[in-house]
Amino acid sequence: MSPSALAQGVLTDAALISSQNVLVGQIAEATVQIPPSVATRLRQALSKRTKIPAAKLKIVEATPKTWANGCLGLAKADEICTQALVEGWRVVFSNGNQRWLYRADKQARVYRLEP
Repeated sequence: MSPSALAQGVLTDAALISSQNVLVGQIAEATVQIPPSVATRLRQALSKRTKIPAAKLKIVEATPKTWANGCLGLAKADEICTQALVEGWRVVFSNGNQRWLYRADKQARVYRLEP
């Protein structure tokens, strides 16, 4: 894995899964990890939506992000969003054939699938 890939926070599931955390980036000596609870919540939501078993949905990319509003930058036409920065995650899942991209707040209390 190149240092530039580490600095960008773009790493693959296969190279980065520890027993409890997915490593998503390394800046200097600090490591950023997606909490297992966030990964699990998003994986379960995607499994329910797609009817694909959760075990077949792998995280291929997870990046910390700051979203522009409470709708995570994905407001619906008639939706009112909080106008505050929201710390969170951009998480890409794959089943080997298809990819799905989720946006989530830090704890995945709010999450949205990108269209």
